[in-house]
Amino acid sequence: MKRTALLLIDLQRDFLETTGRLRVAEEDARRVIKAANDLLNHAPTAGWKVIFVINQFRKNDWIGNFFRNQAAIEGSRGGEIDPRIGVPTGVPIFHKDRMDAFSNAGLVEAIRSGGIEELIMLGLMADACVRASTKSAMRAGLRVTVVSDGVACERQSAYQPSLRKLQKLGASLADSRNLIRSTVSMPAAADPGIEKAGFPA
Repeated sequence: MKRTALLLIDLQRDFLETTGRLRVAEEDARRVIKAANDLLNHAPTAGWKVIFVINQFRKNDWIGNFFRNQAAIEGSRGGEIDPRIGVPTGVPIFHKDRMDAFSNAGLVEAIRSGGIEELIMLGLMADACVRASTKSAMRAGLRVTVVSDGVACERQSAYQPSLRKLQKLGASLADSRNLIRSTVSMPAAADPGIEKAGFPA
């Protein structure tokens, strides 16, 4: 069986709360939060490793922070994971200051050392960080399934085009309900014979 990780990207206050600095629509936030929590609850049954990645933009990135409306700056309240997300105790949380989650070497090592072959990916934004992270994962030879009801965009009009672009990259799409129904229990320990993802050294 494939070793699978549930990768949750940028589920932070500034993107999900109604007072957030770069928020998605409230209905989209509720949808994403529900999908995330449903899959987090299912992860132990499915044998998935759970990994969070969040933005922590540098305070001195004046230009970038201006265009992001000061969202998710390191150490800020808005940069915290939304408290409506049920983060399991002890799961790794990696930080990034670029769109691509795999710009964090620690995440790359966690994927390698865990023998991960497949990612179930959700989070924000579908047309930015999710897309950039999908590209890197696909280049490394990982199979990627994007949770269609677990992603959103700042502009609602970008949602459907973003899903199509993710499919063109080679990602599969599945909604959270179908993923839960179709996933059987898998062993928690990594198979030592699994070929590791091919990230550049």
